[in-house]
Parts: sequence; C-alpha cells; structure tokens
Amino acid sequence: MKLNLETIRSLLLYLESNLTVSEDEGFESIDYRQISSDTGISAPEVINTLFVLDEAHFITISADSGDDSFNELLVNRITYDGYQFLETIRPEPVFKKIQRASSVVGSASIPALIETSVKIISSLLFQNVP
Repeated sequence: MKLNLETIRSLLLYLESNLTVSEDEGFESIDYRQISSDTGISAPEVINTLFVLDEAHFITISADSGDDSFNELLVNRITYDGYQFLETIRPEPVFKKIQRASSVVGSASIPALIETSVKIISSLLFQNVP
C-alpha cells in the first residue's frame, strides 16, 4: 500500500480537530471506523496511515487484533512531534509545494517529507525578510 501525503495531512488535521481531553476521563480516543466515516478515506488506508503515524511517533494508538481483523484501533492523541510536523504541512501553499517536490523526487517517506517541508518553510521565511 502506498503512503499518501494528502491522507497524512487530512488525518492529522482531523485528529487535531476531533481529539479531546476530559478532566474526568482523560484522553478520549477515536476509533478508526469513525475516522474513515468522517473523512471519507477508506478504512484500509486509514489503518495503514495511522500505523505509520504511530511508528513515526506523531500519534499514539491502541490496537487489538485477532482473526486477521482489527477488533479495536483507537487514536489516543497527537504527540509533540506530530504537532510539530502538522505545523510544517498546515499552510496550503506550503503543502502544495511539498506535494510538487515529493512527486518530482518520487518520495513520500516521513523523513523526506519533514526535510522537504523544513526547507520550503525556511526558503519562504528568508524570502519575506527585508
């Protein structure tokens, strides 16, 4: 399964808007089925991307599987690294440049995306400094 940059961005933005913390209950998790339903992204793509984001330490998940299926796959929260990465891909103009650069290079790996986004943002910052 191919890792999709648009899906990464969409899921992180969705999670930022929908994850909550309660004083009584703590972090209130979101099930992958709910994420798939709300975003219109297929369940297999959501599952794969959530695992990749967890492996990259951008989110924390809880998973329980059996009989070749997931009984439960919950997103608990976005991590500090996840918020940092989200800030680099949040602005639409920056994101479009990252997409173009990734398509030219042919790489959508998380480290490549981080490096590309940092370089694009740095370039934009220096262009706007008098």
